[in-house]
Amino acid sequence: MKIKTLLLGAAITMMAAVGYSQGTIVFGTASYGIATNGVTGALVPAGAGFLAQLYYGGASATEGQLVSVVNAPVNFAAAGRIVAGTRSTDPAIVAGGTIGTFQVRAWEAALGATWETALPNWQSGAFGAAVLGKSALFQVTTGNPGGAPPTAPALFPNTLANFTLQPVPEPSVIALGALGLAAILWRRRK
Repeated sequence: MKIKTLLLGAAITMMAAVGYSQGTIVFGTASYGIATNGVTGALVPAGAGFLAQLYYGGASATEGQLVSVVNAPVNFAAAGRIVAGTRSTDPAIVAGGTIGTFQVRAWEAALGATWETALPNWQSGAFGAAVLGKSALFQVTTGNPGGAPPTAPALFPNTLANFTLQPVPEPSVIALGALGLAAILWRRRK
C-alpha cells in the first residue's frame, strides 16, 4: 500500500511540474538588426559598448509591470543584433506554453550595468550624448520544455520593429517644448 501511495504522489508531482514549467524564449535577432543609435543613425555596433536586456510579463502586462529575465544583460553580437541564447521566465509570471509580453531594453554601457542603473543616469544628463532605448512591447507564446511533448523556445517575431536609442534631450529643446505647450494652452484659453 505504501508503494502505491508513493508512486501516486510521484506521478502527481511530475504532472504538476509539467503543467507549471518555465516558459522559454530565444533572446536573439541573429538574422536582422533591431537597435539603431539615434546619434549616429547606424545600427548599434557589436562589442562591449552597448548592453541589452530582455523584460517580460503576463499576456496583458503593461510596460511598468515587466521584470527582467534572471540572466545578466548582454552585448550586441553583431551590428544591431542580439545573439544571447535561450532565456527562461518565472512560471508564476509566464508559464511554459503560454503567451507572454516581452520588451528589449538597450543602453550604452557607460550608463551602467543594468537598465535600473542606466535609466536614472541617462535622465540626469551627466553622461552627455549617451543613448538608451527600448523596443515596443511584443507578445509570443513561450516554449515549454516541461510539456508533453516539450516545445522549443519561442523566437522573436519577424515583425519586431527596429527601435532607436536616443540621447537625453538638450535642456534648450525641453524648454522650447514647454514654451510651445504653454502657447497652445494660452491660445486654447482665449
